[in-house]
Amino acid sequence: MKILIIRLSAIGDTIHTLPVAAEIKRRFPDAQVTWLVEPPSAPLLVNNPVVDRVIVLRRKSWLSGLTRPWRWPSVALEVKQAVDDLRRSQFDAVLDVQGLVKSAIWAAASGSPVRIGFAGAREGASALLTDKVDVGDYFGADVHVVKHHLKLADYLFRRLGKEETGAGGPQAASFPLPAVPAQAVAKVEALLDEAAGAAAHQDISMARRAVLVPGTTWPSKIWPPGSWTALGRLLADRLGFRICLAGGGGEAATNSAITRELRDGEPPVAVVDLTGKTSLLDLICLFQRADLVVGGDTGPLHLAAAVGKPRVVGVYGSTPAGRNGPYGPQCLTVNLGLWCQPCFEKICPLSTTACLKELTPETVLAAIEGHAGAVP
Repeated sequence: MKILIIRLSAIGDTIHTLPVAAEIKRRFPDAQVTWLVEPPSAPLLVNNPVVDRVIVLRRKSWLSGLTRPWRWPSVALEVKQAVDDLRRSQFDAVLDVQGLVKSAIWAAASGSPVRIGFAGAREGASALLTDKVDVGDYFGADVHVVKHHLKLADYLFRRLGKEETGAGGPQAASFPLPAVPAQAVAKVEALLDEAAGAAAHQDISMARRAVLVPGTTWPSKIWPPGSWTALGRLLADRLGFRICLAGGGGEAATNSAITRELRDGEPPVAVVDLTGKTSLLDLICLFQRADLVVGGDTGPLHLAAAVGKPRVVGVYGSTPAGRNGPYGPQCLTVNLGLWCQPCFEKICPLSTTACLKELTPETVLAAIEGHAGAVP
């Protein structure tokens, strides 16, 4: 049985789809699982134990090429090759977990006779599917998106009339990740050793490590930098954590400022800034060495939850914690629960972003302390 999973973009969304591949492999170990994905999330799927093949779709490069007429022939050739590749694969079924036209088009292009997705998908995408699964209010705030994804997998099993070969019934969601290569381990350990050396004047040998991930894509999901600085100091002063900052290159300036304020404060806080220095595989290694990860609604936060080892705390503003929070028993989300939350808008419709500006570091710290097992 050949199955194609389509989940193209967003690292967090890719992570929340991993349980689908895991469930397919658990119930049908001989199934060949292929995943269609865009470049940023591909490292999470290559050498992943539940994904047999990864097809990387350079969609954004193609769209960029459309603005350059001299690139049209090469773009057309690449698109044709991608379509031909999908058709040659002769998939028995396709799961469109994205639920948008940009994903449904590729489901249709595969030529598979069974194309499964969500009923009522946005942009009329469901018109390109053969099977529409009604999961209720897909965008409702209370049911986690992972549970919706697993309903697609469950429908797939029934649709193909396949008997289970393993233990019956769906299991708790699992998030298989690729093994971290030795070079990534060496790199992260070197960065952390360097930080320990820089803070040698402080007694931090027995301290626990907290990773803070302040940055994210939407302005309505960003907790103010001053709040991150204050939380870092509270974690260090009251709970004895060493602080590590992580994020993409776009957050370098903000995270650098947070780092300076923590280091220059009185007393100085042991902190290392790894912003822009870590790949996704490096982050897996870092989170395996962390005791606590705190972040906004962003890919690295969900990756930390998938790692399973650290306690994970999400600081949420515009997005629904119940639907899009970090998933797992070791995870917690903190939000004010204002009447306007969740708005699911990139920019605060009220122009206040009160849901984040009024969320105090002390409130987040109290939630961390109250979360069972968060502070051993």
